[in-house]
Amino acid sequence: MKSYLKNRISLEAMKLQAGKKSETLPIRVQAYERLMLFCERINIEQLVYRLREPNMKVRDLQSVLMIAVQQEYEHNLSQQIYASSNLWKIIELAKNEVLNTIVTTAERFNPEDEALSYSNALLSGRSTVPILDKAKEALRSEVQLLF
Repeated sequence: MKSYLKNRISLEAMKLQAGKKSETLPIRVQAYERLMLFCERINIEQLVYRLREPNMKVRDLQSVLMIAVQQEYEHNLSQQIYASSNLWKIIELAKNEVLNTIVTTAERFNPEDEALSYSNALLSGRSTVPILDKAKEALRSEVQLLF
């Protein structure tokens, strides 16, 4: 009888665990989707095309870009509970590298200059942020572990 009860408890625990996974899997996948979207939205090219307006000054564009990156990050901050520690570190590194690129590129210009040259410099190949590609690859790898 003792063996039978132990097996029943074990079987019920496995059923409960399977039920939890089926409930949390869609939420986790959605979190990874949001993190992938975050990486796309903080891509410098996307930011510049989305936020630059005619007659903006370098100072203004830099400020708008940095605020947008920080807002995107804060909007997705809660997703870290679904990601591994290593993946979240990569996401943070990507965000910080984008911010660093925005700042260091702006330093080459007078803050009062028109932002067109600054935006062109950001869009040039020299201002790409390769860690964003690494973050997206890490996201894909971690999602594949779910299945």
